[in-house]
Amino acid sequence: MPTTFIHAVLWLIILFSSTALLPAQAVSKHKLQNPMSVAYLKENLNKKSPRLVLTKDKLKGLQEKTKTDPVLKNYYQAIKLNAAKVQEQPLLERIQIGRRLLSVSREMLYRVNMLGVVYAIERDKTVLERLNEEVLAVCNFSDWNPSHYLDVAEMSLAVALALDWTAGDLPNLLLRWRKTH
Repeated sequence: MPTTFIHAVLWLIILFSSTALLPAQAVSKHKLQNPMSVAYLKENLNKKSPRLVLTKDKLKGLQEKTKTDPVLKNYYQAIKLNAAKVQEQPLLERIQIGRRLLSVSREMLYRVNMLGVVYAIERDKTVLERLNEEVLAVCNFSDWNPSHYLDVAEMSLAVALALDWTAGDLPNLLLRWRKTH
């Protein structure tokens, strides 16, 4: 049997064995409460950047471990090499393939991850400038293909991470762009 068929059957078994065959009362007993509210966010969200994924505590630990842990040091060197390759490539363009802009959104997310981690650890101004150029390039697209939510979601995540991980260090050019658009 092809593995995709087996996976499909397993997912169907999981899906129907979880809630579909339970009585309505049993399902309603186990509803989760959504903790997200304005009060929750005010109480639990870090006030200063970086706050998304790479928090100050995690960043401090990474900076220390990249000096002492040989495996992490090697991994970080690979990230730096990837960031250097990104800097050699042209800026992204809005090239839609069929109905999707997803390949561009995912490339932007990759670029932000590589450049963002290097900037967060080393505070290299050339990496910051390139990160700024990447964000400006995608912000100047006519749109991020709103007909496909994943295109917009991944591009939004990339820009949010770039803004957060640079902790307000992006040049005024991007900040001025944000105020006028």
